[in-house]
Amino acid sequence: MDSAPGFGREAITAIKFSEEIIIISNPTISSLFDSIKCLQLANRLNKKVLGIIINRYEKDSPLSLKDFQNLINTNILSIIEESKKAKYADLRREMLYNLDKNFRDQINSIISKIAGIEIKKENTFKKFLNLFQNIFSKRF
Repeated sequence: MDSAPGFGREAITAIKFSEEIIIISNPTISSLFDSIKCLQLANRLNKKVLGIIINRYEKDSPLSLKDFQNLINTNILSIIEESKKAKYADLRREMLYNLDKNFRDQINSIISKIAGIEIKKENTFKKFLNLFQNIFSKRF
């Protein structure tokens, strides 16, 4: 289940009704604090936290990966680098997955880690969606 960014009512409800949680965070102080709150709530509710994915990471981000790891105290599943094509994709209402091979490879790697399966690099977006449907249909 996806949730709104931040730590509002929608995010809290998503945590309450989830069995496993993956936190997605930007490498900023405000996102870090929201991630820490999310982890604390998940722990209080006895939810399994699979880890955190750091999104839109740049080498000159305000928080280094080491700082983030020290403060978050959970497994970093993956780091998704900032894509120069993200704004272009957003303006054209296209999926970044289709436009940026590096981004696509990073997403495929995350899916492989979580699902425990290998995704071949030549797979198309349609196969990606089918894989996601298969994963979630087996989990519920």
